[in-house]
Amino acid sequence: MEDIFEWYKELNSKIKVAIKVTLFVGIIGIATMLFMKFFYSPMIINGNSMRPSLSDGDIVFIHKAAYKNENPKRFDLVAFKYRYDYSQKYIKRIIGLPGESLYIADNVIYIKYEGEEDYKPLKEYYGLYDGKPQFTDINPVTLGDDEYFVLGDNRYDSDDSRNTVGLVKKKTIIGKAVFRLFPFKGIGSLKYQ
Repeated sequence: MEDIFEWYKELNSKIKVAIKVTLFVGIIGIATMLFMKFFYSPMIINGNSMRPSLSDGDIVFIHKAAYKNENPKRFDLVAFKYRYDYSQKYIKRIIGLPGESLYIADNVIYIKYEGEEDYKPLKEYYGLYDGKPQFTDINPVTLGDDEYFVLGDNRYDSDDSRNTVGLVKKKTIIGKAVFRLFPFKGIGSLKYQ
C-alpha cells in the first residue's frame, strides 16, 4: 500500500510540473504572438530589389508601431501590403511624401516640395552603384494626402512606384524595417541603411 501511495505522490508531482511547464510555454507563446502582432515582426526579403541595403533571404524586423503617432519620413525603409494582393508584402525606400510632385529625368529625381513652386534635385546616395545612378525617366507624378512614392535601391531591378506597385497609401504601410536578424554577418540596426 505504501508503494502505491509513493507512486501516486510521484505521479502527482510530475503532473504539477507538466502543468507548470505547459502554462509557462503557453504564456511565452501568447506573449510572443502579441509582441509580433502589435510591435515587431520578422519579414524575409524576397528578391534583390533593395540591394545593396538588403538582399534576397535577409530576415528583418518590422517595427509595426513606428507610424502610430508619426508619419513615414523620406528614405525610411517601409514594409507595406501590395495594393492588389494584401497577402503580398514589399519593402521599399520612401522617396516622395504626401503633397509633393516628382519626376525622374537624366538619372536625377526632381521633387517639388509641398508649398514650393519649382522642382529641386533630390540629394541621395541610395540607388548608386559604382558612383552611377540607376534610373529610368518618369513623367511628373503628384502625390495625394496619404500617398508615398517608393523605390527599391536596385533601381534596374525593382517593382516600385514607377511600375506595378504604384503609389503606396499610408493605410497599407505595415511598419518600418529597423533591424536585420539574418545573415549573421549583417546583423544589426538598419538605421543607416
